[in-house]
Amino acid sequence: MPVKTLLNTALLALALSAVCVQAEEITHSAAADACIKQAGENSSDCLEAAGLASDNQLRQAFDAKITELQNFDYTRWPQGDEARRTQMVEALKISQQQWTEARDAFCTAASASAAGTPWLSAHALSCVMKMNQRRTEELALIHPLAEQK
Repeated sequence: MPVKTLLNTALLALALSAVCVQAEEITHSAAADACIKQAGENSSDCLEAAGLASDNQLRQAFDAKITELQNFDYTRWPQGDEARRTQMVEALKISQQQWTEARDAFCTAASASAAGTPWLSAHALSCVMKMNQRRTEELALIHPLAEQK
């Protein structure tokens, strides 16, 4: 095998191994792992607390974004009016409801392989917590005043 081909193969393998290391299953999380390590199969109280904390963080981020949008001075928009601001707020509320339903369905599918095991709740909760974190990050990307470019 020529040295150049060998070098290219080695570099590709190295690049792919880095991608694999970064990839983490949606059904595993540090919080759930800590609960299981702490209480084993009796980790339901710990998992419930972790899930509630995750839901509360998401709810706080969502409520803060709704408040930000409701308090935004819509006169800063070109042809802005209160109806447009109200429409933006209502659209985000509907989006959040639909997102929550999609998250729950997605996490049910993602954790199905753990059905019938003591780890099902940890897998499902890990998925929900990771999805909540991603949604919190998405909400932070919404800005009422679009940048002029």
